[in-house]
Amino acid sequence: MLYQETFIKSSNELRELTLFVEWVFIFICFELGMILMLKFIKIRKKTNYIQELAYSILIFSYGGQWIWFLIADFYTPVSNRHDVLNVGYFFLILGAFIFIVLIEKDTQVSKIKYLFSAIYLITLCIYMIAFFTERYLTQTLSDYFWYIFLLFYMLYFKNLAKRYTATRRSKKSLYIGIIALFLLFFGYTMTSDFLTQSYGFGFRVFGDILQLIGWIILYYFFLSVPRFSEFEWERNVNSVFLMTKSGLNIFSKILRPDNNMPNTSLISGAIAAISMMLDCLTDFEGMSVIKKPEKITIIYSGKFVTGVIFCKDDLTSLRTLLQQFVVRTEQIYEPFLDGWLGNFSVFEPIENIYREIFIEQCK
Repeated sequence: MLYQETFIKSSNELRELTLFVEWVFIFICFELGMILMLKFIKIRKKTNYIQELAYSILIFSYGGQWIWFLIADFYTPVSNRHDVLNVGYFFLILGAFIFIVLIEKDTQVSKIKYLFSAIYLITLCIYMIAFFTERYLTQTLSDYFWYIFLLFYMLYFKNLAKRYTATRRSKKSLYIGIIALFLLFFGYTMTSDFLTQSYGFGFRVFGDILQLIGWIILYYFFLSVPRFSEFEWERNVNSVFLMTKSGLNIFSKILRPDNNMPNTSLISGAIAAISMMLDCLTDFEGMSVIKKPEKITIIYSGKFVTGVIFCKDDLTSLRTLLQQFVVRTEQIYEPFLDGWLGNFSVFEPIENIYREIFIEQCK
């Protein structure tokens, strides 16, 4: 049964409700997509992260697909409906393909670089052949795209969730995002032709309402979570140091050597002086930040030691990890630090603490 036939049997109120709900979440899609696009444009000059751009394109394509669905179901003759629907399916499939390519370019999702992009591209070629030859198969073929996409997104989200929980204290926003994705998935499924034909047009209306709720939650989610660069903090870090209050270096990790960087002993003395000065000026839980163009110094002063990160961008995730590093080190080494006599060999296991905080919990 085609939608136009279903509409004849539906009340005017139900038709108007459907149009209203679907246009509202389409508007939310485009507004959220624009917010993420503007966020990407704002940060692209100082960072090479493109995940905001990827999500913006995906959300734009989702909203664009539903515009084509509305045209097909409400404003197109029955004979042309399927052709218009195919354009809608292709709109979102293409957006999902661009999303996968950009995400795989920006972060490691699988062991093989661009694995899902290649698989998706092959499937996309098959879809295009059907698009021009067997157009009634396209709706069935489009389902296979979402199996690939869901597998990709599960792997990507698993990695993102680990980094999120490792660098933030609250998991509330993460759970909210998961709930929103489930609402979108079930809502979108309920609007399929098969289920609408089997259970009536009210089933589609209920699916639309679930999608609307999902998009409202996602809108809040994207506004509340930090930039995606927060979860890929390794690219920003040049070096990490730990030193005593007197300025003696007890741990150093050079991730990206800088030709302009002085030796570690000079750095330790300079940071100790800066730390003592900032301790007199701020009481922000021992955290201080010195900002210069593309040269950021994050300092966290504990009771016995001071941690320092030299980086390219001031990220909340780096502040959190540095604080964890200092606190964990002091918990283990407090008996040695209180009245320390200068034996540096006792601090060699700090490398294990570094790996625990910065590497293991973020894998």
